[in-house]
Amino acid sequence: MKKIGRNNPCPCGSGQKYKHCCLAKDSAMAPEALAAIDVVRRHLSATMDASSNAFTDLVETGRLDQAERLGQDLLARHPDEPDHHERIGMSDESRGKHLEAADCYRKVVDLMRAHPGDDHFDLQASFVRRIAELDPSARPC
Repeated sequence: MKKIGRNNPCPCGSGQKYKHCCLAKDSAMAPEALAAIDVVRRHLSATMDASSNAFTDLVETGRLDQAERLGQDLLARHPDEPDHHERIGMSDESRGKHLEAADCYRKVVDLMRAHPGDDHFDLQASFVRRIAELDPSARPC
């Protein structure tokens, strides 16, 4: 079983660092229970990744209605996941809804800034530039 770093995002999907979320609870569990939980977490993570990749494929092939439904489902299940807000922004941008896309990308930047230890600085800058292109009248992030 791979050890989760204290400063890594919590694998429960809360968006918090592991040390502020599930570390204390996990530390009190028996190793067998931790191993079982880790298997479930890996499965959920793989499922989320597959859904996120499927979303991108749907957008790239022009199936925007399906992509939007999948993106909304992902966002409803994991509202603090920056990737899911990015996916909705991609869908909006593909539909020419630039202001809505910019709003989604602002949420991505906000979530990244809320977790500064995750080293998203370069990625944040690219979203800030994209926001400025989509919504030139807005004040900078």
